Amino acid sequence: VSDIRKEAAQHVVEQLEAQLESTRRTVRLDVHENYNTLQNLWEKRAAAAKNVEQASEAVRVAQVRYRSGVSTNVELLS
Repeated sequence: VSDIRKEAAQHVVEQLEAQLESTRRTVRLDVHENYNTLQNLWEKRAAAAKNVEQASEAVRVAQVRYRSGVSTNVELLS
């Protein structure tokens, strides 16, 4: 194989290695960003679940107050 072919093949190999490294960096970045997004979504889910829990307790308390005559149905709806 001539020196020119060797150099051309080496150049192709170097380009492919550079593309591979670029792809690896892109994948690492994507994984990192998606992991952070997932973490944020889990935190939002936990906060939403806590809000649902608090709202459910507020409804329960309002219903108990209404049944015992402490509050009116207008207060129950607000």
